[in-house]
Order: sequence, then structure tokens, then C-alpha cells
Amino acid sequence: VTYKCKHAGMPRHEGKGLRPNQRTTKVDCTAFVKCSAKKDIQKLVIVDVCLKHSNHEVSEAIYRHYPQNRRLTAEEALLAAEPVNELQSNPSLLRSFLQNKTGKPLTAKDIENVVARLKGSKKPDVDQLAEEIKEIFRKDPTAAVTLGTSESNEMELLFIQTTMMAQFYEKFPEVLLLDGTYRTNNLKMALFVFMVVDGNGCSQVVAYCFVSSEDLVHMDTMMRTFVGLQGMQKTKCVIVDKDFKEIRAIRDNFSPDTVIQLCEFHVKKALKRAVGSSKTDNDKKMLNGLLERMIHAPNEEVYQDLKAELDRTASKSFTEYFNKNWDGIQDMWVRYRCDRHFNLGNNTTNRVECHNSKLKAVLKANDKLHATLKSMLKLHSIKIIEAEHRHALDATTTFFTYRSSSDLIQQCSSLLTPFATQAVVCEEERANKMAGASIANDGEDYSVTTQRGVYEVLYTLASCTCRTFTTMGVICRHIILVSWQTGRAIDVATATNSRWKKASQPYLPAEVSNRGAPQLQCMQLKEPDYSTASRGAKYTHALCLLKDIGDLVAECGSEEFKCRINLIKKLKAFWMKNKTVEIWCSSGTESGEDAFPEDCSDTIARISEESTPSSHVRTSLSCLPGYQSPGAEPQSHAEPVTNTPEIVSWQSHQYPGTAPRPLAMPAAQPLTPVSSQGYQLPGIALQPSPVPAAQPLTPVLSQGYEFPGTALKPPPVPAAQSLAAVSSQGPQFPGTALKPPPV
Repeated sequence: VTYKCKHAGMPRHEGKGLRPNQRTTKVDCTAFVKCSAKKDIQKLVIVDVCLKHSNHEVSEAIYRHYPQNRRLTAEEALLAAEPVNELQSNPSLLRSFLQNKTGKPLTAKDIENVVARLKGSKKPDVDQLAEEIKEIFRKDPTAAVTLGTSESNEMELLFIQTTMMAQFYEKFPEVLLLDGTYRTNNLKMALFVFMVVDGNGCSQVVAYCFVSSEDLVHMDTMMRTFVGLQGMQKTKCVIVDKDFKEIRAIRDNFSPDTVIQLCEFHVKKALKRAVGSSKTDNDKKMLNGLLERMIHAPNEEVYQDLKAELDRTASKSFTEYFNKNWDGIQDMWVRYRCDRHFNLGNNTTNRVECHNSKLKAVLKANDKLHATLKSMLKLHSIKIIEAEHRHALDATTTFFTYRSSSDLIQQCSSLLTPFATQAVVCEEERANKMAGASIANDGEDYSVTTQRGVYEVLYTLASCTCRTFTTMGVICRHIILVSWQTGRAIDVATATNSRWKKASQPYLPAEVSNRGAPQLQCMQLKEPDYSTASRGAKYTHALCLLKDIGDLVAECGSEEFKCRINLIKKLKAFWMKNKTVEIWCSSGTESGEDAFPEDCSDTIARISEESTPSSHVRTSLSCLPGYQSPGAEPQSHAEPVTNTPEIVSWQSHQYPGTAPRPLAMPAAQPLTPVSSQGYQLPGIALQPSPVPAAQPLTPVLSQGYEFPGTALKPPPVPAAQSLAAVSSQGPQFPGTALKPPPV
């Protein structure tokens, strides 16, 4: 046995050219150790040795950096399992941690390889997603998961609601906040978050939904799924940004009494953008200030005065834009109108935005969907633990404050949550500062006149027309003033919305749901019918798709960006000439390595079998990718070929850069004139050479001559007289095993 230095041997200078830039350790080092096995002692004995190394440096520092010495053992790699899988720690911090533990000089590429091995899985993405859904049902047997697919069996929607989410919405359904976030998964699916405010004033997520598009079909399906699980009779207000597709879907699925309010931040942003795009309005700063005062107008009279000033100062085009898009929906964005409804004081979607920022700190744009789902539910479990802690504090402690010791505050402390009690304390402090307020009694109700206006207090001291009571449902300063002047006690139970009472808070952990079996539903989203659609509807649908294309173009490298932009320009040029364009893949597969397999029906079916009896699971396997109903004919990309045994090899041939596609070839006789014209094969740029006289070529085609999928071209066929000699030698044509018979 001869042991040679790692640098022994000469480097090879030939290759296929797939990876032209290479490194090699072979520099013809002459160091070696030659051993011989001795049977009598059962050991290797050194018989020859050369310890003089040549053509490379020898040192301890270099020795430590050899791949064999840097490679982590199985035990050392396990040290990174928890930081990578559970904590998703920073690669630089992980590198420092492993170096300190192992003493090995690790590089960034080493850490990348370790992370890839720990996160990598040979299972298809759909199987890993199925396992994650099964894990949801294992931890929460009454959870609800809905999968939506397109008519081409591609996943378009994934809706998730746990039992705890459903219970929070059941307890606090009055105000629903909705917003979407992006760049959370590698499928570019937008993530929509449904949120409510609980009795402690904390935000609680009540549903998550991934959608592949934000068009009306997907928005309507998402809202219909949510309402179908929860109902919609108790929701009084929905707060969203200014997305008309969301708004229309809410109106179509929620109760007609539900009011829709726009996020104030998005309203200001939209108006500021409209002012900035105006080319005729010079004093844009003054115009922005005027619009902001209109948003916060305290009453109708002030709003109309500001509207008249806007008509005088703004250009005609901006006035027309404002009247068309904003003036007719004042209930959705003017604050004094919004505050007439129960909205818990929310005038923005900041609660959802705050939650989304925490999600984005964990979720990455290149995460696969099952990894995104797993991380997202981990964050949600943390929120549930916080809610459990608050519930434990309320059950074991009594809230009190040094700011007030009145009988009213003591009653509130015993009946209401700490959040509601603190709100009443603030109102009591403000009542103490309203020395100039006057109270009048017209025989039935009380009128409280302040510097801000006149407010009506019910005779029973159970309600008021002010903003605090209307939007929050807690005892306000005006009710407290009437109570002090009349000497009548306030009934805290009747003057406070039931959502703020301790008895109304949900039990944690979640109570047993009345849903019964796990709800794994599958539905098929119907493509909109554009045969009678207007130009505006077609434009909106195309814009949603082009937005996703823009994201894909913007995220690639500079060279790939140029290629994609040029491709889009060519496509535009062809369409402007009214040309029909078809796309062929130039490399890889049509679906990519991260795509779901064609048939995942067995995988999803396993979820149903392991979660609950199939009779309780409403699934439709025909909606799943690749599913075919029993007895259905398999789909084919081309017409079947019959009576052409001589061209069987064409059916199994796979052109470079495309998926396997059977091709129908004509009979041997008609192929001759086609070949003589230089026929170009689909999907490749190869052209067969002109074929000589038809008489010698006919017997070759009858045996099924096949052009290989390479750059080889068939050699020219000699004249008939010399073919006999060639045939007698029995040559083998390139790419086939056929030999021409003697002519």
C-alpha cells in the first residue's frame, strides 16, 4: 500500500467545459509512504518513504485549512441543528459559535453547506407542506385549513385558522382589521392577516391567508372562506387600506350593516400622491395641508367650508378627481363620520402593520411555503402564551390604581379588565378639568355643553353621543359629569360594552370547539370570464399579473435582468405588430425544481386519513394538482401516432430545455422534400443537411433513422454504386444502432 501526499499527481487538462474555472491540489508532489502487510505480526510495515514535499508549502496553518480538516463531523453538525432549524440564527453568529466549539477554521461557504444539509430535504415541497398541515391538526384537532386551486390544478389560496383564532373572533367580532404583506415565501404569494382587538386592548390574529393574486376572484374567495367559518352578523366595522378589490369582496360577503373604513395613513398617502402628480397645482404644500384638515374636520359645517376652499384653490382636473374618488365616500375616511361607528378608536391598520413587521423579521422571501407556515405559527403560539399570561394575572390578582380611589373606579376594577378600567380613569380625570361644562335636562335625557360641542347623555346614564363612548363603549367624561351633578350612581355593567368585562374574556387554553372534526377543505377557484369583460376589467387583471412579473424581474442579477427586460421588449414589439407569440423553455424544466409534483392527491389524502375519518373531511381530490378522476383518459400534449413504427424513437426524445413532448412525424416519403428545404426541429436550432437523391435514402428511413439530440449531423450518403461497399463494411450511423442493408 502506498500513501501519497494530497498534492501528488498531475492535474487533468481536459473536461466537458461545463465548469471552466477549476481549482486542483495536484502539483506533482513526490512525498510518499510505502507500506507492506506482514502476516506474522498482522500489521503494516513501512518499507520505503520519501518525506520531502515539493511544489507546495508545508505548514500547520495550511494543514488546518484542508477540506478534510475543516469538515464537521456528524456530532459537530448537530450543534448547529437547533440554531438553524429553531432559532434561524444569523450565519455569521453561527459561524463564530461553531468555530469556538470545534476549533476549526470555518468559511462562509462551510456554514452555507451545513445550513443547506440541515434544511434540505429530498421530499417534494407538497409533501413537506402536507406534513406541516398534519402537524397543525395534530396539535389542534379542530383547526380549519382551506386549499384553493385553479382550473389548471395549481395552488392559488391557503387559508389557516386555529381553534384559538376562531375563539378570539367569536368573543371580539365587532372590529376587524385586514392588511396584506409580501415577500414572505418563494412562491410570491401575498399573506393576508385578519386581526381583532381583545378585551385587554391587545391585537389578536384570527386568520391567515396566502393568495397568489390580489384580483377580485381571490379576494372574494378569501372573504367567503372566512365568513363561511365564522359568520358575519356581529362584525360592525372593517378597516382596510384603499384597495377596491378588497372593499368589494367585503361588501359582497359581509353584512350590509358592516361599515368599511380606510386606513388614515393610506388615505393621506394616496391624496399626497395625487397632489404630487398634478402638473397644474403650484402650491402643493398648501393643498396637502388643506386635505389633511378635511380628514380631521370635526363636523359637517367645517368640512363643507374646507371643501369650498379646495374648489377655489385647486385646479379643475384635481377637483374633478377629488369629487369622483373621494367626496362621495366621506364615511370611509373623514374622521368625524368614521367616529360615529364602533371602531375601538382605530383609524389606521397600524396594529396589523406592527404584526407584519414582526413576521418579516422571521420570514424570508426565499423560504418555501411549508417553512413559512411553520415559522408563522410559531410566532402565533408566542402571542397565545402572552394572552394566557394576561389571563392568569387577571384570575389571580386584583387591579387598582393610585390615580383614583372613587367608588366608580373600584367598581370598574372588580368588573372590567385593567385596560377598560384605565380608560375610565382617564375619562374621570378629564371630567375634573371640564369646569366650564353645563348640563341641561329636558325631562328625558341630559344635554352636556362643552367647548367642543353638545352631547346627549341617556337618562339612565347608559350611553352618550360623544366619540369616546361611540367608538370604545366605555364610560365617558360626560356620563361622569351628569352623575356628579345629579348624584345618581352609574351602573358600570349597563354603561360598558360587554367585551370589556372580565366574565367575557376567553378561557385559555382554548375551549373545546363546536366545529367537531378537523376541517380540511379544498375548493377550485374559477377563472373570471373575460369574453364580455370591459377594457378596464381586463386591464386590472393584467396589471395584477404584471406586478408579479415585475417582482421576478427586479430580484434577479444584473445580467439576467437585462435578458429578461429584452425579452419583455421583444414580446411588446411582437404584440404591437399583432403577432401571436409562443414561449419555449431554453433550459431546465417548465416548472422548476421547487415546483410541486404533478400528482399530490395521495399526499393530501394521507392528511385526511391520519387526521380524522374521511367521512368528516370535506375534500375534493379533483381539485388537487395532477388528479384525474377514475376512468378518465390521460391527458396528452399531442395526437397519438399510429401506423408509424419506424419513428418510435421520436416519441421518447426530449428536446433540450423543454419537457418531454411526443411529436407526430409524417410518413417516410413526404419527409424527403421537407428535409431538402432544411426543416428546423422544434425547440432546438439544429438543421439537418440537405438530403441527396431519394433512392438511396428511402431504405434508411424505413429502418427508423433518428437524428440525435446533439450537434451531430448525418454524413452525406454516397452514390448508389459505392453504397454497396460501404454497406458491406457494416458502418454504424451516429446516434443509432442501425446498419443499412445491402443495396
